Amino acid sequence: MHPSRSRPLGMLARRRALFAIVLAFGVVLLVFTLLPASEPANSLPYAADAAVPGRDGARAPPALQATLDDLYANFTRVWSAHSGSPPTPIYGGPALTLAQVERYSHLKRPPPTRAMKIKAGADGHALKPKFMITTLTRNIGDQLPDLLNALAVLVAFLGPDHVSFSFVEGPSGDPSPFVLDEVLVPLLRHLGVPAAQIRVDTNAPEINFANVNRIEQLASLRNAALEPLWADNDIGYLARTPERRRRMVGADVVAVVFFNDVFLHAADILEVLHQHVTAKGVTMGTGITTAWDWMERNPAYFYDVWVARTIDTGDLFYPIDQPSWSPSDDILPGSEYSKTRYEGLQPFQVYSAWNGLAVLSPTPFLPPFNVRFRRGNTAKGECAASECTLVAADFWKYNWGRVQVVPSVQVAYQRKPAIETALELRKAQDKLGWKDGVPPKNRDTTVAWEFGAPDEVRCHPWPEKNGLDANVWAKTEWVKPYLL
Repeated sequence: MHPSRSRPLGMLARRRALFAIVLAFGVVLLVFTLLPASEPANSLPYAADAAVPGRDGARAPPALQATLDDLYANFTRVWSAHSGSPPTPIYGGPALTLAQVERYSHLKRPPPTRAMKIKAGADGHALKPKFMITTLTRNIGDQLPDLLNALAVLVAFLGPDHVSFSFVEGPSGDPSPFVLDEVLVPLLRHLGVPAAQIRVDTNAPEINFANVNRIEQLASLRNAALEPLWADNDIGYLARTPERRRRMVGADVVAVVFFNDVFLHAADILEVLHQHVTAKGVTMGTGITTAWDWMERNPAYFYDVWVARTIDTGDLFYPIDQPSWSPSDDILPGSEYSKTRYEGLQPFQVYSAWNGLAVLSPTPFLPPFNVRFRRGNTAKGECAASECTLVAADFWKYNWGRVQVVPSVQVAYQRKPAIETALELRKAQDKLGWKDGVPPKNRDTTVAWEFGAPDEVRCHPWPEKNGLDANVWAKTEWVKPYLL
């Protein structure tokens, strides 16, 4: 070979090698960019100081991470414009772990209800089944940062076409209504939720409970939050309202998620939904699925003890033998079935529960059943129980009495017990072999609906008088599980 030709060929080889290196580096960089970004402990401004650290396996895609960053900045701006220093979330990592993403992936394709299939056959429209997220709330400033994060993650995961929102707020003495109007609604629209699927009513008028029956009033408020469920399916509404102008909050709903003023993580909602959908043993589906709620953690005050009843005995979840509400660590002592599953963080069947976070089938609220929250019918001998207990009773009456509690989801209403609850729950999960927020296979069980309603149910009636001051524990009655 001529010496003069060897140099250009050598340079060409080196250029090709350099190009190959640059190309390989570019491919690696592109792949890295497209992968979900791991969420570092300090990726959000509050994460390093959060009381409940993010799980090691939690990941947020870049777009969601940017949304969470902007979300807290917007919350801080709106809160500070109406009050002092804004509260911070208790959860340092709002994203899901990869194991949770896999576990809940089926919820991205919610199955249509029988009524939806009939409707689709009648008008030929393709249906997009939705989960209706509902709350009745006031003065939730402390809970709002976690709630906003949870809803952002939830919508991004399930998809904007598969959720709708009905919030009723007020009256509040903190900036809650401003945050809901100026932060939550724009967040949902930014995430792609159609305006027709969002109903956020703020600044409800104050109620003078001295002039009303407490249970009747609370029932009315809960019905107001749920109103789109039946109103948006009303034949008259559909006939007189052009399709392009229809509100779609309550249309095509496969499950209602109703929560109280509790601290929430997106995984809490998804796990209760998961258990609600996957419970086996019937063709009609689950009636009610709830979490577990605490008033205090140390000492232990199970919050909804007045509402919840066991399936086998119809009794309280823990004994209250004196005429006052008292704490107890002796949970479910009279029900071996329930206690074993509670301690194993496995779902168990109950007669009734609400527990701060509940998923409900929409079917009993629609024709021909038309169930509503209500007060007891004492004229017919019905005990004056909680409106949430009576909803369960009416579900039983119409053959929807498949009610369960998911003890692996535990929530609380105040910051200190919420932090204690989250940390103690993680310790319990670790001991039972949970990893990345998911149970091991030997404990990943569902309810089989083994029991019918108990013969009698314990009731502590609300006195037939107006006002909030009443001691329900002063009187005990044993009553039929529901009126025929």
